[in-house]
Amino acid sequence: MNTVRKFCLAIVAVFFINGAFSQNISASGSVAMSASKNIGENLASSSVHSLFFNAVEHASIRGVLAEQGPYTLFAPVNDAFNDFSAAEKDKFLNPESSQHLKDVVNYHIIEGNINSKELARLIKLGSGFATLKTLSGKTLTVSMKGSKIVIKDENGDAAIVTTRDLPQQNGMIHFIDRVLQPKQ
Repeated sequence: MNTVRKFCLAIVAVFFINGAFSQNISASGSVAMSASKNIGENLASSSVHSLFFNAVEHASIRGVLAEQGPYTLFAPVNDAFNDFSAAEKDKFLNPESSQHLKDVVNYHIIEGNINSKELARLIKLGSGFATLKTLSGKTLTVSMKGSKIVIKDENGDAAIVTTRDLPQQNGMIHFIDRVLQPKQ
């Protein structure tokens, strides 16, 4: 095999390896989520969910995410907090706002193990929309926009599911690009 051909194959191998590695990284930041761990454990080790995990801790919800479940968590990534002003971030992450935090965190959790196929089935059954009841007792509306899953909160703000179907010991995690807020 000539030198140019070997070089080209080496480059392709490097891109393939790096591509596979970066997909694993992008799923949860710097740590791969493990199906043998519960939602709380995986969320705690995910660098792209540190802000949401901080809210989980301040709201004393981590225990719920470690329970048997099953639960489905729509987990906002850190960039989802970019829409918040500094004052809103401070309020959201303030331990003194624990009831508000509890309401918001529970608003991202659904009972049951719901993967994207099941969401699509529910959306189809609902003629394009599905309503999901959250642990906070409030509802989320789920729909499709092309191949993307869209989740609307009670205020009409929409989040897109950016990473789907990460199985957990006690349920499922889907990453979203916005913090959902229940109607006050």
